[in-house]
Amino acid sequence: MSIKLYWVDEKQTILRYDVRGRWTWWDFYEAFGRAYRMSATVQHRVDMMVNLADSGPFPGGALNHAQTLSNRLSENMGLTIVVTGNRLAKALYQSGCGLYPNVPAFLRLANSVEEARALIEAERNQEDA
Repeated sequence: MSIKLYWVDEKQTILRYDVRGRWTWWDFYEAFGRAYRMSATVQHRVDMMVNLADSGPFPGGALNHAQTLSNRLSENMGLTIVVTGNRLAKALYQSGCGLYPNVPAFLRLANSVEEARALIEAERNQEDA
């Protein structure tokens, strides 16, 4: 399996996917299923970081798969931050935002894991205000 999934914090509020090497959408769906089950074990919001910094080539069909995955989020799954410097992924994200204006409400991009954590923290602080 090219995707490792684990809780980032002891309170189990952030799930992190580390995607390494070559991967397929089927690998991601399997990891997403595990994330869904893990998030169902807690009653609070769970945000996700998908770290693609060490991943292989981006599989085709990203927009269709992103839409499918967005329809499968559990009630307590919050924001998903994708960590990538990949220009193709960034272009796909921009296209997706144009086609589906609600995308930024649940999916954003970051250049680093640290930036992803900061985006999650800012979103949580905004909701608490």
